[in-house]
Amino acid sequence: MFLESAFLRQDGKGNVKEANWIKPDGSISVGKRTDLPIPEEKKPVKISDADYDAICGLYKMMVVFDVKVYRNDSISIVVESKQRGKSIFYPESPTRFFFFDDENTVIDFTKNKKGLVDGMKITMNGRTFSAKRDK
Repeated sequence: MFLESAFLRQDGKGNVKEANWIKPDGSISVGKRTDLPIPEEKKPVKISDADYDAICGLYKMMVVFDVKVYRNDSISIVVESKQRGKSIFYPESPTRFFFFDDENTVIDFTKNKKGLVDGMKITMNGRTFSAKRDK
């Protein structure tokens, strides 16, 4: 990630309270100070070709919003729509994928009673959007 500008916010004693930065797209990210250990970076897990084949396809969100899912390479998928462009996701499990650039964005693929993938749920910053697989 390339930063346009970054700055630290301090309390009255000079202790760092949070770090703010402006991303190239103009959005602002805020990092709050914590004493918790830094979480381990997520790493893609290996899933089978059949697992990839099971999730690839066209999904419909809110009737007019098409989301296309296809394999990018041996370790990732592309999620593409006209509204949001292309994003690359990596497998955390055969049905859960994460986005490296934002730890709060994940996709969970859902299965029907027959065990076939019939939809997906995209969670971004606590908000979840559902899409049904197009037949």
